[in-house]
Amino acid sequence: KRQALQFAGQWHPDRILKGKLLVHNIRIEEWADMEDDFHLTGKIDANFKPFRWKNLTGKANLLLYDSHFAGLDADTVRLDLTAQKGQITVLPATVIQITDSVRFNFEGTIENNGEIDLSVNTFDMKIASLMESLKQDTLKGYMDGHFRAYGPVKDPSISGLFTMPFFEKDSILLNQIRFDLFARDVFSKRQGTADFSIRSADIEKFPMKDIMFH
Repeated sequence: KRQALQFAGQWHPDRILKGKLLVHNIRIEEWADMEDDFHLTGKIDANFKPFRWKNLTGKANLLLYDSHFAGLDADTVRLDLTAQKGQITVLPATVIQITDSVRFNFEGTIENNGEIDLSVNTFDMKIASLMESLKQDTLKGYMDGHFRAYGPVKDPSISGLFTMPFFEKDSILLNQIRFDLFARDVFSKRQGTADFSIRSADIEKFPMKDIMFH
């Protein structure tokens, strides 16, 4: 496929940036001498005044479709953000959609003092579709997940909750899976908790109940 790149924009001396970038089947690995394949198709729109990190004000939108990232095909990648006096807000419309049944939604804020509060959520994610996209063995099951990172970007705290009504592979069947995670100051203190539980299981026709790890 033919590669194409088109850019139109304005840059003013008082740090006003307005621009649009269109890309079609751009192969990043050919431009940056990379081993992995990155094929991008989509557009970027940006409008900032001033274009200065501490007082950044404006908005930007990234939309990629039918793109390829190091072995993973993505149906849609969308980033919507606004900025007001240096505070960046990632809008809920921000999403990475691998297939119709594999979708991750992002939202949150980034402060100009380095504080973040970002989260990613997925609902009814079909694990078989994700594994197929990653070219891995097929697994059966669905997952709901929520992950949050907050605090100083150099040393954030994290929390997460992941649940699956069932998980099946070959002769292994797990029911009502739950994983809770919390860690404070992950780069310095590394303190936290993790709880993993399975309501019932059948492994090689051997039944088990109420499996828990802390």
